[in-house]
Amino acid sequence: MPAEDPRPDFDPHWPVCTEEGCRGAQSEWERRCLVHAEDLAGLRPGGDLDLRGAAVDSAKLVEIVYRFRDHENRAFMFGELRCDHAWFSGRASFTGGEVRGVARFSDVHFGHLASFDGMAFASVLSFRGARFPGRAYLGPLAAGDVDLAETWFANRVSLDIEAEHVELVDAQFDGGLLLETTGEVDANGTYFGAASTIHGAKVASLSGSDVSNLVLTDADLSNCYFLGAHRLEQLRIDGRTTFARPRSRWRARRRMLADEGKEPPARVGATYRALRKSLEDSKNEAGAGDFYYGEMECRRHSKESSLAERMILWCYWLLSGYGQRALRALAWLVVVVSVVTGLLTVWGQDFGMAARIAVGAVVFRDDRTELTAAGEWTVLVARFLGPVLLALAVLAIRARVKR
Repeated sequence: MPAEDPRPDFDPHWPVCTEEGCRGAQSEWERRCLVHAEDLAGLRPGGDLDLRGAAVDSAKLVEIVYRFRDHENRAFMFGELRCDHAWFSGRASFTGGEVRGVARFSDVHFGHLASFDGMAFASVLSFRGARFPGRAYLGPLAAGDVDLAETWFANRVSLDIEAEHVELVDAQFDGGLLLETTGEVDANGTYFGAASTIHGAKVASLSGSDVSNLVLTDADLSNCYFLGAHRLEQLRIDGRTTFARPRSRWRARRRMLADEGKEPPARVGATYRALRKSLEDSKNEAGAGDFYYGEMECRRHSKESSLAERMILWCYWLLSGYGQRALRALAWLVVVVSVVTGLLTVWGQDFGMAARIAVGAVVFRDDRTELTAAGEWTVLVARFLGPVLLALAVLAIRARVKR
């Protein structure tokens, strides 16, 4: 094994090359790996490529890959790619080709350039644990699933991927990431070392990730778990981003987190609070309102809140949806006017006069009409509830239109 080999030590679980110091997998037709094989005639378009454990320089890789070129279709055709624990010491280029089986580059160490532009993978493409100390071009490419878990990218990388699922669990992007995909993305424990963007994806999780450098644009967050993410108040959410919605038709329609109802309310409330601050800092006051609503819901249902606090929050929710539902406050205002009118009518006033007194009471105007003691108390209650409900309605309208 060359002294400069940057790979950590590993135990080959395949028959190794007979060349001294080489840990590459033996080819099917001789006891040497493809790097040291005297004859490469066994390689042909559509066949499998096995470079497991081998140390491959740029020239040798070109010589090997060229054997898979289908000259009629002018493309590279592979069956399976098995390159686990390989070391590509120079340029590693797999471009403009098709892989009909699984492609595995797990624990691979790439050199100063790795390119997979224009590749189509019929099945899984795995880079789990791979190291990219140089430049990396991963896309546009298409695959069933793409596994980038535990990978390390030293420089900024752009990933244009068409896949059902993209795994970024515990991946490390020191120079930042630009990921464009419509598939599901799991970014649990991902490190974004510089400005990063995930665009168009169905994000499944951000738990354990530091998202202070992350921007989500046009993302589907309806099933995304935020609980455990760090610096959520610095996360940017732009574009036409969707969140979960309450399933019950009787619950107020709002954007909500998938964590709600599945995790302790106190912890989910803290997550709502951080995301609300994120939207407020980006001047999206209207969007922040739903997260404020979610935060209050969690406080109302949390056992860590005192009984008195839960009762106050219950009243706040009932009267105006925590100052976010203007129609609810106005509906209660109509109820107050109707009840006061009805009571005054019962206690001797004609309907027209009773209605005028009730409307005047809720806007704090003194009609100076002689009333019974019961009527005076009724009007006094209306003078308290009316302005409160009006203020809550105005507050809710302002919360929806403020910028």
